[in-house]
Amino acid sequence: MINRRRELSFFDSLLAPLRTTGFGFRIPIFPQPATSGSGPNAMAAPGGLVTQGPQGSPLSAFNAERVANTPAQVSLADSHPAVLAASARQSNPTLPQGKFPQLPAVNVPGETQVAESPIENDYLEAQREIDALKHAKGRKIEVRMERSRIWAIKNNRPAVFKVTDSARASGTAPSRREHEIGVEAVRKHDKTITEEAARFGVDPNLVRAIMYIENADGHRFGLDQSAQDFGRASSLLPMNIKPKIWEGIGGVQREQFRDPKLNVRAGVALIKEIRDRIENPTPAKIGSVWQFTGRETVSDNGAKIEAAFRQKIWQR
Repeated sequence: MINRRRELSFFDSLLAPLRTTGFGFRIPIFPQPATSGSGPNAMAAPGGLVTQGPQGSPLSAFNAERVANTPAQVSLADSHPAVLAASARQSNPTLPQGKFPQLPAVNVPGETQVAESPIENDYLEAQREIDALKHAKGRKIEVRMERSRIWAIKNNRPAVFKVTDSARASGTAPSRREHEIGVEAVRKHDKTITEEAARFGVDPNLVRAIMYIENADGHRFGLDQSAQDFGRASSLLPMNIKPKIWEGIGGVQREQFRDPKLNVRAGVALIKEIRDRIENPTPAKIGSVWQFTGRETVSDNGAKIEAAFRQKIWQR
């Protein structure tokens, strides 16, 4: 048996270069004789048996020194505190036995903190902007978030909405456009448009352009009007404005948005509030923020409103 063990040990040494896998594991060909205690508290490890250490450590101080001093024994045990301590004592003999050195913090994948989601970031940023608006004391502050822009408008706070032009914004009419529906909406409410535009100091043609696009391009094959008739629409024509968000704008309360005249009044008031907060306002910039209050670049919808405004398409 002794000769047999010697033969296997010799064979084992010949294959030593092949013992390390891609993950750093040592694969013994034959277990070596135990180098420290045995018994119920002993654990198997590459190269022999090691005694259960303090605090459930599978490495005794002796075995930690042996593993740290044996390059061929490199394995997952390299990260064990006892091994690190033994290695530290080699370079610093004054380190007391049993004391582990203070190691620098290392971020590992399992311990890396997860960043806040974009939604959380947007909410926090919007709250920061709202707090800044509250303490602005009349100064104009640039705000970017949809929530803070809505707050500025509804609370009559001066602010700056920066909107940049975009060469990619397309003012081309969509294939679903129902021109006649847009023309009919403007014709039906033209008197109200003229009156409310004069009340709020807004270009009536801008109101007409927005109303035309909302009705001609936003009809969704009649589904919007049907949803409104059955009380299921979140935004109400003819201006396609959302009472839940914009109640109180222009003095119009939520239940009054179904009145077409008051609906137009609320829409014109909102156009004014948006226009007054945009630097160098144009129909395209106003129309982009009209569609989405947090818009920072001109959108396709803004470009379509600009085209309708310049072409006076409701007159065709």
